[in-house]
Amino acid sequence: MAAENVVRWLRECFREDRARSGVRDIFASSVLQRKLLSGREELASDWMPEIVLSPSYVEKASAHAALYRREQEVVYACLFLCGTDDGKRCHTPLIFYHGEFGAAASFQIDPNRWRINPRALELLQTDAESLTEILSGGILSEGVIGSIREWAEQLGVNAEPLWQWPQLADRETIHAAAKRKRLSLHPAAAIGILPRSISSRGVLDELDTLAESGADAWSVPMRILLGVEPMQTFPENGKPTLVPALLSQSQERILASSQVNPVTLCHGPPGTGKSFTISAIALHHVARGEKVLIASRQDSAVDVVQEKIDTMLGGEEVTVRAGRKDHLSRLKSFLEACLAGQMSSDLPFGKELEILFERVKGTMETLHSDELGLEQEWGKALARGELMADPNPNLLEKVKKSWIQYRVSCRPLLMELTAHLNELYVQRELQLSSYLRKQRKHLLNESVKQDSTRKDFKLMLQALRKYRGSEQEEVFKKMDLGNVLAALPVWLVNLEDVHRVLPLQKDLFDVAIIDESSQCDLAGVLPILQRAKRIVIAGDTHQLRHMSFLAKSRQRSLASELGVNDQEQETYNYRDVSLMDHAATAIESQAQVGFLNEHFRSCPRIIEFSNQRFYQNQLQIMRERPWEDQRSALTSRICYGTRDESGVNQKEIDGLLVELSILLDQAKAKTAATRPSVGILSPFRNQAEAIREAVSAKFENREMNRLLNEHDLLIGTAHSFQGEERDVMFLSLSVDRSVNSSTLRFLEREDVFNVAITRARSMQIIYHSLEADDLPAGSMLGSYLRSLDAVGANELTDQASDAFALEVAAALEPYDIEVRSSQRVSGVSVDLLLVQGEKVLGLDLIGYPGVTFTAVDRHRTKILRRADFRLLPLGYSEWCAQQEHVIDTIRKELDQSLL
Repeated sequence: MAAENVVRWLRECFREDRARSGVRDIFASSVLQRKLLSGREELASDWMPEIVLSPSYVEKASAHAALYRREQEVVYACLFLCGTDDGKRCHTPLIFYHGEFGAAASFQIDPNRWRINPRALELLQTDAESLTEILSGGILSEGVIGSIREWAEQLGVNAEPLWQWPQLADRETIHAAAKRKRLSLHPAAAIGILPRSISSRGVLDELDTLAESGADAWSVPMRILLGVEPMQTFPENGKPTLVPALLSQSQERILASSQVNPVTLCHGPPGTGKSFTISAIALHHVARGEKVLIASRQDSAVDVVQEKIDTMLGGEEVTVRAGRKDHLSRLKSFLEACLAGQMSSDLPFGKELEILFERVKGTMETLHSDELGLEQEWGKALARGELMADPNPNLLEKVKKSWIQYRVSCRPLLMELTAHLNELYVQRELQLSSYLRKQRKHLLNESVKQDSTRKDFKLMLQALRKYRGSEQEEVFKKMDLGNVLAALPVWLVNLEDVHRVLPLQKDLFDVAIIDESSQCDLAGVLPILQRAKRIVIAGDTHQLRHMSFLAKSRQRSLASELGVNDQEQETYNYRDVSLMDHAATAIESQAQVGFLNEHFRSCPRIIEFSNQRFYQNQLQIMRERPWEDQRSALTSRICYGTRDESGVNQKEIDGLLVELSILLDQAKAKTAATRPSVGILSPFRNQAEAIREAVSAKFENREMNRLLNEHDLLIGTAHSFQGEERDVMFLSLSVDRSVNSSTLRFLEREDVFNVAITRARSMQIIYHSLEADDLPAGSMLGSYLRSLDAVGANELTDQASDAFALEVAAALEPYDIEVRSSQRVSGVSVDLLLVQGEKVLGLDLIGYPGVTFTAVDRHRTKILRRADFRLLPLGYSEWCAQQEHVIDTIRKELDQSLL
């Protein structure tokens, strides 16, 4: 029972950790933008779908909600417990609904997204079970109110005021009730904005089920990660990759492991295409007829993956974004459309799919053959060039040179072969995308034609309409969910929502992918593991970790109560061990691990420090572009401000506001597509809050709307920016010369610091009030401040050229083509960089003895292709035999290389 007890222990840790939230008093300062409603209650009673409020209130409150959208949530509080508790007056909401501001000063709620206020249950000294059953439908009808009245009276609460429902009590009534010793329950409602809470009821129920079912009923990934059976590793199956994209070697390795191994680990540093990799894994499995579940604690992470899948395929029939109101409603609408026969008009036939797949296979075979052929031609070009470059050939060599010139003049150029290869890459991606899209349409159509699948679609729709978990479970038991998943193979959910839409069924999916796993505690992911035959765990141990407020002593006490020994407590430590940590420890074979090393997000100067400090310079910087002036990408502003007692540095805020205003003014002249997105980050919450307040105070409503809508403004701490990126980032470090050791330790936490400095794409401005020499030796912040003034590692390096390079450069000069030699692009050495206005092209010189003799290999050529940079090979023998044709081809290719 050891493993089962570990699950019970993790469940109790999870329960206690999540139970420490709620609102004791609706009039507390923590409830922001509060509005007490009067008159008839219209939303929770389902009288009206929305209400109209004061435009001035909605304008202010909705702007606040947008600004704080990552940390706070809009709620609709209903039914207030009023009275005194420990001598303090309380107005404690019983129920919270998720609320949303709409157009024309409207406000609506989601009756499916409700929760009981834990502080109300604490006041009543009861659990949530009975009330949860009463509220299962989410609507406060007269019948439900009657049941709540009876429930409250059984607990000794005066529930007589509920007879007034749906008429709402006024402020004077509930304030008077709050003075009385006996608790009373009133028909009151208010809108407010609270710190975000996390739903946990579904996870707790499923952890209960897992513990009771026993280890024999668990999936292989769950058994492995809970130590029931040893880690397994299997050889690659050698199947071709069916993804409409050009993958890196690391991505190929991760994808290959995900097909055969029960656990695969994907390390994804900032900006390295982790979401793209997850999308590629999903599409490959779909092409193989398998089912995929993608989950994360962050809605934004799941949404990004869905966008990338849709971009690759353009087919929403593949993915199901499930969970909350808007996602559920779309899923229900889609199921209803399928059942009504409203299928796409361009449905392919089975024979057409076979023809399409044969075309894909043919293109892939041709591509592979041409890649090998081009490599052979590179080898020949080396030998030919060496002979052609010999200044003193003997008679036989002269004959050979003449023969080579003749043969080469009759053959296509290496750059023409490469251009054709590039066309094949594009053709392969387009064909695969079309095939996968049409394959899913065909399978969906064929599935719905089957009576058994149609029945299961109807049952799925019925289950989604159930509010009680027990009722939903009964419907799930009647259906073969495999039929539904065969037609809809990719499901994307928030970890907290999976119980709403999918039964806790072993091996329901072939593979589950868990993103941002360094932020996942072990308890919350177990229900996902149970639903999959194999799992891919994606994340980065150098980015933000999950946060727990559970006391260590309480964690040990719970372990003792449930018979969890010291070794198990260390291995499955709820507070300190994330899913990413645990998987990294459990995996024994490097074949199950992939490190994404191609960084696409930031300019080199922005990511340079992080690359050196946290990733041992292993990141290939894909935006290393020597033709761009990136010197202003990373700048600092020393403000010499002071940090007050609350942690606010006003001088840094003032300086930041000036540059934000300038940016806003300059953006007016730009098109919508070129206006930069903007982020403002401070590692310290009080400084971030002060910046928010200062921004709100400085800019009028119209300007604030521009910042929020046109520039996607986000202000917050590093935790607000996990998984986010912006074109321009303003960083306010806040600390001054008197910084104490504890404050510095927090700032220099690796996960916080790394996230803080890696959010910018194109420009990052650092506001600071101390210099590197003010900090202790070895300080991470000190090292970073010194790096801001250092010369970038990616400055232009125009090195000495050989005769071949000089000859090519001279021949191109009359055409106004700037030629730079020995450049580094995306970490790859390029012999010649050609620049003509905004057009850029690379030349790889092959065969002339010297620095340009060898060819750039296939692997590095693909790196440049993924960086959207075209590199064309030029053999010395070709230059000697077809110089005019070479120049014409270069000019033609350069015209197609607008960046």
